[in-house]
Amino acid sequence: MTPTTREYYALYTRCRTAFRMAAEEQGWQLTNVSHPLSSDTMAYGVDVARIGAPDAKQVLFVLSGVHGTELEAGAIAQQDLLHRLPDECPEHTAIVLIHGVNPYGCAHLSRTDENNVDPNRNVRARLDQTPRNEAYDQLHAALCPQDWEGPVRDAAEQQLAAFIEQNGMRVLTQEVLRGQYDHPDGLFYGGRSVSWTVQTLQSLLETHAKGATRLAILDIHTGVGPKGWGELIRLDRAAVEGAEWSGIGGCVCDLADRVPTEQLPLKVIIEFGTRDFRRVVDALRGDTWLRYHEATEAQRADIKKQLYTALVCANPEWRAGVISQTRTAARALLRDLCGAATAADSALDRFGQAVSAAQAPGDAYRALQALSQTVIGARLFTIMELVDDTRAGQRIYSSEPASYPVSGIIPLKDNLWYDTAVRQQRPFVANDASGLQAVFADHELIASLGCASVLNLPITLDGKLEATVNLLDVAGHYDAERVALAQDTLTEPARAALRMERSLRECHAQNQNSDHPTIETA
Repeated sequence: MTPTTREYYALYTRCRTAFRMAAEEQGWQLTNVSHPLSSDTMAYGVDVARIGAPDAKQVLFVLSGVHGTELEAGAIAQQDLLHRLPDECPEHTAIVLIHGVNPYGCAHLSRTDENNVDPNRNVRARLDQTPRNEAYDQLHAALCPQDWEGPVRDAAEQQLAAFIEQNGMRVLTQEVLRGQYDHPDGLFYGGRSVSWTVQTLQSLLETHAKGATRLAILDIHTGVGPKGWGELIRLDRAAVEGAEWSGIGGCVCDLADRVPTEQLPLKVIIEFGTRDFRRVVDALRGDTWLRYHEATEAQRADIKKQLYTALVCANPEWRAGVISQTRTAARALLRDLCGAATAADSALDRFGQAVSAAQAPGDAYRALQALSQTVIGARLFTIMELVDDTRAGQRIYSSEPASYPVSGIIPLKDNLWYDTAVRQQRPFVANDASGLQAVFADHELIASLGCASVLNLPITLDGKLEATVNLLDVAGHYDAERVALAQDTLTEPARAALRMERSLRECHAQNQNSDHPTIETA
C-alpha cells in the first residue's frame, strides 16, 4: 500500500466508522457485505442501515459511494439522516441507507470499481448489445493519453481544445457523460458483464423491498452543475430538454425497476456541483491514467489530490448545503412515497427543472421568483447583487420592472438594514409601514404597490456575501415561521440561481463574439 493509497483508505475508513457508529447509536439495524478483494490489511465492503417497519409497504433507499470519489459527500449527508430520520419515518415505511455502494472505489479513491467499470453505466438489459459512443471513440486517445506529462499530453490537450472550439464545452460534457462500452481502459466505461457492485446492490434492493408496494431511491453524487446546488435528476421522468444527463443510461437507480412492486418506483439522483466540468474530467483522466501506467509517488499524490478536490469541496458552506439539500430531498421522497407530497415539494422540483433548462440571463432568477412566491409569498420580488466590496448594490432582477426597474450601481447607506443584512449577514425583516420608512427611502413607492412588510435574505457564495433576495408583501406577512422557512427553502436555490445567472451572463457576453454559442453550468 503506497502512502497515498493509505491516506485515502484512511478517509474511507473514517467515513465508514462514523456511519456504523451513528447507526448503532440511533437504533438502526446494521448489516454488512464484504467485498471479495477485502483483506485484513485493507478491509472494505457495503454497509447497510435500516429502520422502520419490518413488513414495510414503502421503502426509501439512500445511496452513497456509487462513485468512490464522491463517497465523503454522501457519507456526511447520510450521517445527518441517521440522526434525523428515526423520528420522521412514516407508518408502514422503512428507510434503508446504503453506505459505500462501490466499496473498492471508495477504499481506493477511484470513481470506478476493481475492473474500471462505472457502476452508473453498468445497468443494462443486455451489456453485450450496448450503444456505441462514436464521439467518445474520436476522443478516447486524447482523454486517456499514454503519457501524463510531456509532448503526448500536450498533443492530447490540443485535440480536446480543438473539439471544444468546434463543438462547445456543453457537447463535450454530454458526450463524455453518456458513457461508453468499447474502451475498457477509458472513462465512464460501462463494462461488458454485470459488476459485483451492481449484483450486490440488486440483491440488497430485493431483500429490503420484499413485500413492499412501492420503493424510492435517492442516489447522492457530486461533480456536475452549479457549485453547491443539488440538482434532482428524476430518472422516473423524461429528461428536461437539453439536460446534460439526458443521454446517460445504465444508472443504478434503474435497478429499482427490477424489483417487483405494485407501483412504479421513484428514482432520483441528487448531483452536487463542485468545480467546472473540465477540471472534473481532467481529474478523472488522471486517475484512469494511474490505473494503467507506472507513476512516481509524487505523481500519484498530485493526481489523487486533484481528484479529491475536484469532487469534494472542503468549505463548510458547501458541506452544509449537501447535508441540508439531501435532507430536504429525502423528506420529499418520503412524502411522495406515502402520497403526501406538498405544494412546496412540487415548487422546488419545478425550480430545479427550470434552472437546468435556463438558457438566457434572467431565467434562473425568474425560477427563484416562482419558488419564493409559491412557498413564502411575495407581491414584489427583487434581487440585488452586491458590488464594490458590499459598499454598493445593483438591482439585477425585478418582478415589477415598471415600478422597480433593473438599476445601475447604488451606494448603500450604513443604517439598520445594512448592519443586519450586510454586516451581520442575517435576514432583515420589517412587518409594518413604520419599519419600512425607517430604512427605505422609497417606502412610499413600496406602499403604493400594496406592500408593508419586507424580508431581505442575504446570500453568500463560499462565505462571501454576494446578493440579497428581497421579498415584499402585506403588513405582518413575514412572521418568524415564514422567515425560518425562507432561510431553509430559498438559501440553496438562491445560491444556485446566482451562480447560474453569472454563468449565463458571462456566456452571453462571450457568445456575442463567437460562432459556437455555449452555456456552461458546471
